[in-house]
Amino acid sequence: PGPQTLTVDAGANENIDRLRWVLGRATTYVGVMNYMGARFTGDDRALAPVVGEVAGRGLLYLDDGSSARSRARAFVAPDAPILQADLVLDADTTPAAIDARLDQLAAIASERGAAIATGTAFPTTVERVAAFARRARDKGIVLVPVSNLVRSGPQ
Repeated sequence: PGPQTLTVDAGANENIDRLRWVLGRATTYVGVMNYMGARFTGDDRALAPVVGEVAGRGLLYLDDGSSARSRARAFVAPDAPILQADLVLDADTTPAAIDARLDQLAAIASERGAAIATGTAFPTTVERVAAFARRARDKGIVLVPVSNLVRSGPQ
């Protein structure tokens, strides 16, 4: 982790300062997502102020779905859009495994109306997602930005 990493040990004020530092160096984002943060997302005292800051800026929070211990869903509120990925595409980076996860994602979306996956920009992941995207329309699948999945009004 880098010097601006949000950590359980840093405390709320330091984490908010770090989050503001990161957000101040980018534009056109719609939200934030955790990465390698199982301990952090599993700790209400660490996560709550961050979710509050994110929501206060009108942004969404996407839990990457990598940790069963995540407490992010506990903070869902009308003013705090929190989404959770249904699966991680590339825990196994072989093309066959990624394709299987994409098929699983399509099945979830078919059942529920929408699904979210996260992945890393590994060359194989990018290649398999691009191939999936080319076939998606033929399968009746519409790919949308994650921000399209935020519901307006009470959740």
